[in-house]
Amino acid sequence: DYTDPCTVIYGHDMMSGRMFGYLEPYTLQMDLEDAEDTNNYFVIDTPEKELTYRISCAGVYSNAHILYFHDFSVEEDFNAFFDEFYNFSYGNRNCSESFRPQFGDKLCILLTCHKLNNQYRYLTIGVLVDEHPALVSGS
Repeated sequence: DYTDPCTVIYGHDMMSGRMFGYLEPYTLQMDLEDAEDTNNYFVIDTPEKELTYRISCAGVYSNAHILYFHDFSVEEDFNAFFDEFYNFSYGNRNCSESFRPQFGDKLCILLTCHKLNNQYRYLTIGVLVDEHPALVSGS
């Protein structure tokens, strides 16, 4: 229901581009420092609400289960995850230095397999910046 400190959405890196197939090349080209660029945001629509997330970072990371090994409701765990992610030594990454997630932020991580090595995953991390009730269609 997106009320936890961190929600992870799993997808696939489909060669056709479906699901999260184009996510890696797309996010690596973004200027994540530009808050005015609407391409730096993604929206999750649920029956109850519309959630807007600003992408703060994207890159290759371990294939370890994120929510099993990190408790984002604990400040030390939250900070340790981002220290590790920002400094992860394998693969490409694009991370905003001025819009780094801070403890207390609500996160949504779009996660997919990594094309070149199944020991890694590709993460696109968004920070919740806006939430509205879902639009109700009239009859």
